[in-house]
Amino acid sequence: MENMEKYYTGEIYGKNTWPAARAYSPHRFKYFFDKVLAASPGVNKWLQEHHSLLWARSKFSVDIKCDYINNNLAKSWNVWIKELKDLPPNCLVDALREKLVVLFEKRRRISRALSSGILPTVIHQLNAASKRLGHLKVTKGHPEQAEVTEIYKDEEVRRHVVYVTVKWPLV
Repeated sequence: MENMEKYYTGEIYGKNTWPAARAYSPHRFKYFFDKVLAASPGVNKWLQEHHSLLWARSKFSVDIKCDYINNNLAKSWNVWIKELKDLPPNCLVDALREKLVVLFEKRRRISRALSSGILPTVIHQLNAASKRLGHLKVTKGHPEQAEVTEIYKDEEVRRHVVYVTVKWPLV
């Protein structure tokens, strides 16, 4: 799309090209793309010459659609290795190894500073999720086993036996 914007500009074009590319349904694509064609009739020919591959989400199979389009991972990687890009391959690999060693040590230091061994954001998410579990009754029997009963309108609906196996040392 950015290459196309070098040749075709305008307010209608700018507002409707990305929505056309991101539209899931063919009729939404047609709605936005018709506006683009009305603003710049040569766009269709240019796309056929330069981008014969699929470029609109509505043209792809429904099995592979995603509602999120970005390249943040590539941008993050490029920013992280910005100063290393011009190195020869053997030096680049060694410099990346050094960066990873430093990163892992930083994460090790952070994990040692945690009192419970669990990230505070994960604890916060677990606490928030557990507030919506008022309809469950937990009956603990064995140290590695519990019974969870779903209650609906003061009646037991389902009962599940849960086996808990701890894989890491708890502090």
